[in-house]
Amino acid sequence: LSLVAPGKVPAVRFGVLAAALVFLASACGGGDGAADKGGSAIRVTSEDGSQVKLPDEVHAWCGPGPFAPQAEHEKAPTPPKPRELWVVGGRLPAEDAEEADTFWVFSWPTKAIERSPRIELPDEGEALHAALFVYDSETPNEFSSSEEDAKGVIQVENWGCEKGDTVRISVDATLDGELFETPTATAEGEVETVIGDPMPIPD
Repeated sequence: LSLVAPGKVPAVRFGVLAAALVFLASACGGGDGAADKGGSAIRVTSEDGSQVKLPDEVHAWCGPGPFAPQAEHEKAPTPPKPRELWVVGGRLPAEDAEEADTFWVFSWPTKAIERSPRIELPDEGEALHAALFVYDSETPNEFSSSEEDAKGVIQVENWGCEKGDTVRISVDATLDGELFETPTATAEGEVETVIGDPMPIPD
């Protein structure tokens, strides 16, 4: 599963990611999600040769993941959502937005990064969502690192969760399309930024 249900980006149902109040209370830092210093040199190119025009601004923080693990049995309390490292290119759409601008999201459990900073694709089993998701508003297409034809590597080169910590992620991968007959896309390059204020996640 990706961060966004296939075909749902214009409506953007981010309620499955994290409730806003819980998110802001648990994440590192706080504020309006202003872009952090740094930048992205990641390039995403569809298999037809067209390049996705990715936004320049990059945000990074640590906070709850989008999904809680499944309870051991029906009456058991829901386990807490694991803490994850988030890096977002662009801005996530508002809950009531009819259209969304191009954006990309990297999110992965910090405990998994501690065990191994190298994520082999497709990234099945470690989390209940894609490590990397890209939405291209011009096509519109959705590309994911967890789909069947995804392959390659996402490497967390440097990271931390304290405000001001440097985060550097490199990507050398093929992302699979999430929609029916959507093309694949190559994603390659590096993004470097610093931990700052969390972005609000629409319900």
